[in-house]
Amino acid sequence: MTAVIHVAAIAFFATWAAVTLVKQFRTRWARAVGRHDPFSLVPLWTFFAPNPGRSDLHLLFRDRLGDGTLSDWIELESAQARRLRSSVWHPEKHRTKAVHDAVSSIGMLRARHVGPEIMASGAYLMLLSLVCAANGLPDARQRQFVVVATEQTAPDKQPKLRLKSPFHPL
Repeated sequence: MTAVIHVAAIAFFATWAAVTLVKQFRTRWARAVGRHDPFSLVPLWTFFAPNPGRSDLHLLFRDRLGDGTLSDWIELESAQARRLRSSVWHPEKHRTKAVHDAVSSIGMLRARHVGPEIMASGAYLMLLSLVCAANGLPDARQRQFVVVATEQTAPDKQPKLRLKSPFHPL
């Protein structure tokens, strides 16, 4: 009985490995695997993606004070020095990933010519929530945020504006 379980387990994992290998390539077989995998149990690894990311995203905000003056831009997600433990435990990475995914999601909405309704999207509301939770100036009445991209390969190049919000009341 134990031999049957071992053979079944080996067959299962060998099949899973083969299907995973097939899914890594852009073929009709890979599309078929994707169609028959509604729970995404077969992984898709993109270690060497055809279009790797070449820019860093920065989320900045500024406050409008009670007298109408504007504060300087403050970066919400600043790079911090990584420690050795970051190779195993790096919870700060979740916020960076969430910001990147939200901006990508909004970028897809903008590509479809969506107007002001972007502000009702979950991605926009998540960014607004992060920005509004940040410490600002005590006399702040409204807050605005921007997302800018800087090129990793050309740091002297001007940052590119990806998203600019209107002012939101605090």
